[in-house]
Order: sequence, then structure tokens, then C-alpha cells
Amino acid sequence: MDGKLRSWILYFCVLIVTLNFIGNVRYLEIHQRKDPHIHPVSMQEPYYSRIVSTRSRCSRVARHSTLILSHRYKYNDQLKSVYCATPKVASTTWKLLFLQLASRVGNMSVEEFREIPYDDIPNTHFAQLDDETMAWARLHDYMTFYITRHPFERLVSAFNDKLTSKTPITSYRDRVGVMIAKEQADEYMHGVGTDFARFPDWVISRLPGLNKLNSTQKQQVFQYLRVLRTGEVPFVQFVRYIIKEYKEGRGDELDVHWLPQVRLCHPCSINYKFIMRFETLFNDSTHLLEHLQTGYDEQSKIKFPQRAPARQQQIQDTKFAFGQISQSEIDTLKLIYKDDFALFNYDPDEYDKNRL
Repeated sequence: MDGKLRSWILYFCVLIVTLNFIGNVRYLEIHQRKDPHIHPVSMQEPYYSRIVSTRSRCSRVARHSTLILSHRYKYNDQLKSVYCATPKVASTTWKLLFLQLASRVGNMSVEEFREIPYDDIPNTHFAQLDDETMAWARLHDYMTFYITRHPFERLVSAFNDKLTSKTPITSYRDRVGVMIAKEQADEYMHGVGTDFARFPDWVISRLPGLNKLNSTQKQQVFQYLRVLRTGEVPFVQFVRYIIKEYKEGRGDELDVHWLPQVRLCHPCSINYKFIMRFETLFNDSTHLLEHLQTGYDEQSKIKFPQRAPARQQQIQDTKFAFGQISQSEIDTLKLIYKDDFALFNYDPDEYDKNRL
């Protein structure tokens, strides 16, 4: 090998090392010094990108009035932290953890915690404060965090939890489910009044008007009578109810379990320090708990439950539910939850009919 070739090889080696060094310096600038307002707990990936991405995407979403003096915001003065709880996004698990971190409840399971009446839970939340100044001061000074979830997976989870027999609690079925069933009864009852649902089937079978129906229509009537009695509406009726509320201008008044997430925690109005995702809940929660318990004895630290969400089951549940509705209805749901998709970087097309 002649001297000229060796010189070229040496030149390229030095160039590669120099470029690598510059790249490392640039990485440190971006991830450690770019934004001094990012909390240390979010300096490492993927948490840094979540904060930066969410803040940059706020220009794409509509701003909504922010109700601060709300039960939604749980705070812990001892740990100087505020948690915004979004229903159907591990909220029960984290509300329990938050109370345990404050030593306000003892060791118990999530299932045991669910059995406690809400008014008996020793929460500290912003609705208890005298004015917004005290709430905003905590939001500015404390560790603030919330959890996001794919909007459609959250929607299906809420439906399964509130309006099906998968849960023993009937309050939502008795109230919301029955209301939806009555609103959409005309399509299924063929002129038979919904008030007859209070009577047994043998009484209804003797109604004079029933004789005018064919066998298929009669079968539909008796099947729907059960829906009217139990409130266990199918997913398609639940979706049509949400779409109707949205189209009639009541989208902001939806129940908190299916109201868009951006309208609950207002991430573009509040400068959150840490963002978790339901899809990586265990790792994210473990990271945050380590930060909140800095300096604690290892034996006394509260750990996130090992019980991880069954991700594949959630995907299958969502695919099954979305297989029951039309692409047009899916497209309208995308409009209703468009801010969640835009801000939290979820794929709105993931559950389209051609991908199920």
C-alpha cells in the first residue's frame, strides 16, 4: 500500500470520528440543553419526544375552556405532584397509587379500591380548593402528569365496562343504556311502545298490534324488549348515540368516560411535566414512581402492579366492535376524536374496515 492511499484512509477515519463527535454533541444539545423548561424526569426517551411532540402539535387542535377546580385533578402536597385522571386510562390504578403515596390508604388491590364509594375515598383534588389561584400555583410548581390512550380503544373499553354484562355494575346500563335503547327503539319495535317493556312477554304477545307483524318483526320486538329492560345496547347503537350528540352540538357534554381526552386534562393549556401512554403503562409508571420516591428506602417504595393490561386482547376487542359499524360511522368518530389523534400521535386509520 503506497503512502498516498494510506493518507486517504487516515483522512476518512479522522473524518468519520469527527462527524461522530459532532453528532454526539448535537444529541446532547437537543436532549439535555435544548429546552430548560422540560422537567428532568422527561429528559430521556421516549418521554422527551412526547413532551416536545405534544407541545408542537397544540397548534393543530382547538382550545377549550379549562375547568381547573375539578375532581379530575388529584394533588399531593407531600410529593408536590398533580395527577390528571382520565377515565378508562388506568385512572383507578393510578388514583389508588396516588393515595398510597400520600399514605392516605393502606395496602389494597384495585378490585378492593373499586368497592369503596367515591365520597368515602380520601382524595385531595382541586374541587376542594377555595379559588383557582391555589390550583394554578400547584400546576406551575408541582410534578404534573397524565396518561393517554388510543381514542378508539378507550371508547370500546368504556362501552364494555359501562354498557355490557362484562361488569356487574348496572348503573350506567340502567340510566344511559336504557335511554339509548328508548331513543332508537323505532327501528326495532315496529310500532310497539317502549313502555310495554315493563310487562312480561306473555302479556305483550297478546297485544292486538303484534298480530300485524311478520315472524321476523315479532322476533325483533321480543329481542329488543330485553335491551330495553337491561340497557345492554349493542356497540352500533352506542356509536350512533355519540354521533347524534356530536351532530346536534352536544359533543362537549358527552359522559367523561367517552369525552375526548383533550377536553379532560387540557394538555395545551397546562404545561405537564410527564406524559404516560397506556400502551407502555408499566414502564412509564415505574419510571415516574422511581422519580416520585427519590431518596426512599427501597423496601418502602410503592411499586406499580405487575398486572399489565392485555394489549392484544384490547386490540381484538376494538377490532370486533368496529367490525359492527360502518366506515361512514368510523369516519365520523375520527372527527369527534380528531384532537386526541392529532395531539397524542395515534393512528386514526388503525381500525378502518379495510384493516380489520
